[in-house]
Amino acid sequence: MKIIINLITFCVLWWFQTTIIILVLIGIGAIDTQRIGTLPGLVGILTIFSSYFLLKKIHKTRLFVKNFKSK
Repeated sequence: MKIIINLITFCVLWWFQTTIIILVLIGIGAIDTQRIGTLPGLVGILTIFSSYFLLKKIHKTRLFVKNFKSK
């Protein structure tokens, strides 16, 4: 159960961060929607790492430790 929750949480964190950053970059004109460059790929890689670190922080919260304590 813990693995499924971790996977779902990681995917939601990654999608949320990537969507927000890409929309902001399109809004300010850094990404041209006619010609896609390498910036969306770099954003994706950056958000994978940040989602991983956020998930590690979530694991240290009191609620998570209390509900999924390793035995």
